[in-house]
Amino acid sequence: MEEFLDRPLPGLEYHREAVAKQASVDSVVARAEVAERLRQRRIEAEVDRLEQEIADFGEDDYAEGDVVKFTKQFVPGGKAYLYAAIKANDAWYTTGPKSPKGYSWDEFVLWLIGGEGYDNWKVLEQR
Repeated sequence: MEEFLDRPLPGLEYHREAVAKQASVDSVVARAEVAERLRQRRIEAEVDRLEQEIADFGEDDYAEGDVVKFTKQFVPGGKAYLYAAIKANDAWYTTGPKSPKGYSWDEFVLWLIGGEGYDNWKVLEQR
């Protein structure tokens, strides 16, 4: 009888392993859910920041032929490139090979604040 009591129950070790695996899976899922919530908060904060920066820029109250000058960086600590932009035919045209051509004001501002943003905004000619 003692031999019978000393023997492990059939399937008990399998059950323990399954429970341990499920606990491990639950832990990974919980961590992934937390990471996703944090990622969503960061995205929401970035969207709020961009919306505020766009709002701070204001409406396009420039006239046809107005010219602005600014510098723009594309990477942190990178070179600051000098640009000029002119408003023509209700669109903005900028200097530079990779700059927007014929963008609306909203598209122009989004490009402008992208990367490391802009600096030294100066109106060169305003009508």
